[in-house]
Amino acid sequence: MNSAAPETEVRPSTDIRPQSALSSDGVLLAGWTAFIGLLVAGQERMGPLASGDLAIAILLAAFAACLFARRGRWTRTALDPIVGLWTILSLGWCALGLHRQSLSPNPYDFMLYGGGPYGPIHLLAVQIGASAAYYLAVWTIDATRHGDASAAPLTASLEIASAITLFLCISEPIRLHNPSARIEAGFTNANLLGSFLVLMIPAVLAQLLLSPTNTATRAVRGCLVAALLGALMMTRSRGAESGMAIGLVVIVVAWASRIHAGKRLRRSVLATCAVLACVALGYLATSHHGLGDYLDHSRSDGQRRIAWRAGCMLIARNPLTGVGLGAFPAAMVGLGLREPNPFTRSGLPEISARHVHAHNVALQAGAERGIAGIALLAAAGVVLLRRALRLFRDASLCPAAIGGAAAIAAWTVQNMADYTAWLPAIAIVLAIQIAVVMHGDRSRAILKSERS
Repeated sequence: MNSAAPETEVRPSTDIRPQSALSSDGVLLAGWTAFIGLLVAGQERMGPLASGDLAIAILLAAFAACLFARRGRWTRTALDPIVGLWTILSLGWCALGLHRQSLSPNPYDFMLYGGGPYGPIHLLAVQIGASAAYYLAVWTIDATRHGDASAAPLTASLEIASAITLFLCISEPIRLHNPSARIEAGFTNANLLGSFLVLMIPAVLAQLLLSPTNTATRAVRGCLVAALLGALMMTRSRGAESGMAIGLVVIVVAWASRIHAGKRLRRSVLATCAVLACVALGYLATSHHGLGDYLDHSRSDGQRRIAWRAGCMLIARNPLTGVGLGAFPAAMVGLGLREPNPFTRSGLPEISARHVHAHNVALQAGAERGIAGIALLAAAGVVLLRRALRLFRDASLCPAAIGGAAAIAAWTVQNMADYTAWLPAIAIVLAIQIAVVMHGDRSRAILKSERS
């Protein structure tokens, strides 16, 4: 993609298809569906770590094969410098994390191994795998000349994977004979499942509201969205639900800008959306019986505040280098913070505070990677925000990219009080959604040329 090229230079007759193996939408759809389906189903059958390692290996092999098939031709994106610098610096951050773990043993025995679920080697592999997924998605979109239809293999594969995830969500309470339990669907944690769902649901919803399709397809997508939203509520993850509320607002704003109506009606729709979003967020902030009372929703709220405090302290103590990948737990124990005992009703006696991450994506980046990590994260956010705002000029021309923007917004809101990018499935799907957003401008320009 050449983001600097003006839209008027794009012609329907121009052959922008790379002469490579990435030339058949059917092959692309089958490949992405098989991969993401394996990624989702593997959470239940193989476990998040084993399925994630297999997915990363597949991505790296596919990346090398496709790069060879493209004869080394590279599609430039505005995120290339950020992704490249982040990856190079991560090698040093990984080494620093391994060194710190050798000096201060990780308090989580099962994570002591450098390649464990939250070890430095695993986190580096997840990042490299996500980068490979990003460029494979970019090349997939770049492999056809048909505007937003170029995202169809990715969008369709995400919709199919959503259906697989829904099946796992429905079958879990039945299998465990406990319909009131928080569902996890193989993700080992309800919040992780919620994070995965907020990356999936907007992709389907945007196609439902913004893509011109037949009635039957709309009905299927509508039922899928309703069922997925029900599954999200069953996770009882306030962060994921809050993020989904914001994602819904993004999509409705895009829909309102698409409808042919007067400014007064549009403003009424947007104002109604804003009020409903505030009401939804307020309800989520004071609901969910069983997780705690209305004033102190659960002990996890207090634990999160301690994790945030630890993140700030580690940034202040290691502003230039951070503590290194995967070294947050060991470094946090060294701070000497205390927190309520989760195994007693009173919370006493207090115990040494230890968490695997800072429960905030910005604090996590700063604690592990220092100021450079925060700067690169902020730079990526600015690039994505500018791209997303340009998409709203004509939302009907790029529903897949609008869905990607809504998914990223929802994930970001959730990760203000959590951190889920360490899980391969979430990092990979997030990278795919970022790629769809980054190519949204290209889709809009090509479709405008085709319609004219």
